[in-house]
Amino acid sequence: MLLHLCFDRVASSKLQSCCWKHRHVEDDAAGFLSLFFGGRSQAYLELEDATQRTPLHHAARRGHAEVTALLLNAGARIDAQDGDSNTPLHHTARSDMLFNVSTLLLARGADFELPDAIGFRPLHYACTFSQPLTAMKLLDLSADVWAMDRSGWSPVIHAAAVGEQNFVKELVARIAKPEEFAQPDPSKFIMQGDGTIGGIPALVIIGVLVLMLSVAVVIPGCRIIRRFRRLKKPYEVEDADETAEDFITDLFEYLGEVPGQLSQLAQEWDRVNVNAISDLHRVKTKGM
Repeated sequence: MLLHLCFDRVASSKLQSCCWKHRHVEDDAAGFLSLFFGGRSQAYLELEDATQRTPLHHAARRGHAEVTALLLNAGARIDAQDGDSNTPLHHTARSDMLFNVSTLLLARGADFELPDAIGFRPLHYACTFSQPLTAMKLLDLSADVWAMDRSGWSPVIHAAAVGEQNFVKELVARIAKPEEFAQPDPSKFIMQGDGTIGGIPALVIIGVLVLMLSVAVVIPGCRIIRRFRRLKKPYEVEDADETAEDFITDLFEYLGEVPGQLSQLAQEWDRVNVNAISDLHRVKTKGM
């Protein structure tokens, strides 16, 4: 019965109403907590309204830093998600006017990389609404500036789409800030000379070396090529060698004048190489 009486027409509990109001909110919320919270304090802290927002959501999005700290000290879940999967940090990241609450949530360990239903992270909201304080604070904590939402947009793209030039310049300058490197030791530099070796220009020395190398390669190469050109194939016989035919004719006439050896020479003739006969004829001709 007590739980039922804690809600109004919009399904808000008494604690949620206290966290939402502007007047005396710290005193009302503190009094409610001290009045109703005993061993059942955690159950009251987790009560959700019609949008599934907890008292911590309402306190954070209304900028009530003291109530937010009070709820966190009482054990409220810092990363509680509402119906759109938004955490209290998702709500406070939309405005630098809530920067003190965002700083409190981040100091208490709020997850700044938790996406909501559309893939937005707190940095997405800070860039979409052009809130430099919150955006730079998240970047100081190494928030992923290239994380994409469900549309494939990163926080940088959202900032550029809004068109706040000053904020975009500040964001890009922060992202593109070069890292500081140690200065090199000048003693380790390679000193460039004047282009001479022993007083002689390096180009002249290179030209002489190239010329000597060319001579050492070209001259022996020409000699080897010339030697190969002089080589001839063995047993080269010209088809129209009339002198060889005359020699063969004389040989047959000689064989015909010696009847006793004609049969034996005829058998030997079949084993005689034609090339050998031609060579024999050439030797005979040179001898003449």
